[in-house]
Amino acid sequence: LAGAEAAYRRALELEPENVDAALRLGFSLLGQARTAEAEAAFVAAAKLAPEAAQPLIGQAAAQAASGTDGSIERATESLAKAVALAPDNALGQTLTGLVNMRQGAAQPARAALERAIALDPNTYQAHAHLSVVELAEGNIVPALTAAQKAVGLAPASGLARESLATVHFFASDLQAARDEVDLALEASPNSATAHLLSSDIYVAEGNLTDGLAEAEYSVSLDPLLGPAYSALGMILLAENDLRQAERAFVKALDLSPKLVAA
Repeated sequence: LAGAEAAYRRALELEPENVDAALRLGFSLLGQARTAEAEAAFVAAAKLAPEAAQPLIGQAAAQAASGTDGSIERATESLAKAVALAPDNALGQTLTGLVNMRQGAAQPARAALERAIALDPNTYQAHAHLSVVELAEGNIVPALTAAQKAVGLAPASGLARESLATVHFFASDLQAARDEVDLALEASPNSATAHLLSSDIYVAEGNLTDGLAEAEYSVSLDPLLGPAYSALGMILLAENDLRQAERAFVKALDLSPKLVAA
């Protein structure tokens, strides 16, 4: 991804109005979890092609992944414009599903993701996110099928690997979960959610030291990720650091008021 980023930047230096290079730069940055830079690249692409849906879809993807205040609202606005321009765009439907998931709307999320897959069965992101919806409903086997499909379509994708790692974790297959999350982190070393999952695996294995380090690193990567603070609080509680645990839980609830674990 870093090599691709450099190539796209060179292409834009030679041809500043190259929309395709701007889009590819945005997606390469998004793949490295550099969401603010990715959003800027997509905004630049949207200015070059104001009637195109793809820059708006990329913009929404970066906004949804950023975790900053108002990010979901901004992503929803970008998606509304994109879907109006291209209602049959599979990635647009996938992101609609993701935004619905973030808002706790499981059934609209499932409908959007299934529509994305119907439009393009090779949309690995839709399969990866659908696995999360299935897990939330307690459907381990369908979740595993969806995650495996995502990995089969995009074996080098951090998102796909993380989805499969999550299913293995909830199925209590810790070694398989560790193998997959390591591959996810190899692909996306700055993924706060992958580091959080790594923390959960360490804790399940009884390794609180590495679990704490991973939870703290997850928070450093995404200071607005409520579940990371909750995980941090649970580890601190287990280590009898009650004051710091309370602070972590308060922060988790401030960011995610409906977070049951906190």
